[in-house]
Amino acid sequence: MTDSGKTKSRRRNAGCQGGCTGCGCVLTVGLVFALIGAALGIGITVRIPGTHSNVTLTGSVGKKELTRSVLPPYAQKTFGQNNNVINSSNSLTVWLAQGRQQFVVGKQPGAPSIGIEFDWKKK
Repeated sequence: MTDSGKTKSRRRNAGCQGGCTGCGCVLTVGLVFALIGAALGIGITVRIPGTHSNVTLTGSVGKKELTRSVLPPYAQKTFGQNNNVINSSNSLTVWLAQGRQQFVVGKQPGAPSIGIEFDWKKK
């Protein structure tokens, strides 16, 4: 309790492990996709004006053998690399399911000036 008699509420954010690598997402959506042998990926990218660099946010969830292949091609090359200004790559695996997410600021060969990509694969 505080001095005014009100209790403080404690709200915790998901932090870096939200989105496609959040435990809830992988345990629900990821396991359902994994059991049917599928994966879903999304990528959003925007070119930084006057440079050859992009700001990119990608994510995928589903069967762990497919989650890398449903990322956009330019994001597959930079996942887990350290040759960009910012590259935050996360993954979470639970049994057959996996979630991947990536935030990149830097040069990404093959990335469009502005783009939104969706990919779905089923084995």
